[in-house]
Amino acid sequence: MISYLKGKLVNKSPTEIIIEVNNVGYRVGISLATFERLSNLGKDIKIFTHTYVREDALKLYGFVTKEERQIFLLLIDVKGIGPKLALTILSGVSPDRLKTAIVNEDIGLLTTIAGVGKKTAQRLIVEIKEPLSAILPEKGILEKEDYVLRNEAVNALVTLGYKRNQSMKAVDSVLPKLGKDITLEELIKKSLEKI
Repeated sequence: MISYLKGKLVNKSPTEIIIEVNNVGYRVGISLATFERLSNLGKDIKIFTHTYVREDALKLYGFVTKEERQIFLLLIDVKGIGPKLALTILSGVSPDRLKTAIVNEDIGLLTTIAGVGKKTAQRLIVEIKEPLSAILPEKGILEKEDYVLRNEAVNALVTLGYKRNQSMKAVDSVLPKLGKDITLEELIKKSLEKI
C-alpha cells in the first residue's frame, strides 16, 4: 500500500486535502490536527498515509507525523471505531492529551469528543492503553494529581464561558511552568492571562 505521498498541496479543508503527485490528484482524509500543521496551497508537502479498504470503499487517510498515523491505526482496530470517528478523536485531542486521558482512565475527557460515548471510552482505555504507551514517550504524561488539577482548571474556564479547546491550551501552556505547590485559583488566574 501507499506509505506516504510527496507532492504539491492543491486544495485543503479541515477534513480533506488534495495532493498532486506526478500529475495525479489524490484526495486524502485528514484530522484537524494535520490540517493546522499543513503549509499553504501550492507548496510541496509530505504526508504519511493509510489506505483503508472495504468491500464498498477505498479511501486514503493522511497524517503529518508517523506518530499520528500509528495512533489512527490503533483507534480503527477498536471495535466500533471506524476511520471517520478515529479522525474525529485525533481532531478533538492531541496525541499527548489522548494518552494522558487513557492512562489516567479519564472517561470524562474522552466522552467530550463528538461520537465517543461512555462504552466507547471504556473500550479505548482497555484496548489501547498499553500499545499507546509504547508509541508515545513518557514526556506527555501528567501525574495523577496534576491531571486532576488541570481538569478542574479547564472545567472552571469552561464554566466562565471559554471554549474547552481554548481552555485546555491555556492551562497546558501554564501548568508545566508552575511549581508543584500551585493552587487551583493561581492556575486559573495564570491561564486567564493566556486567553
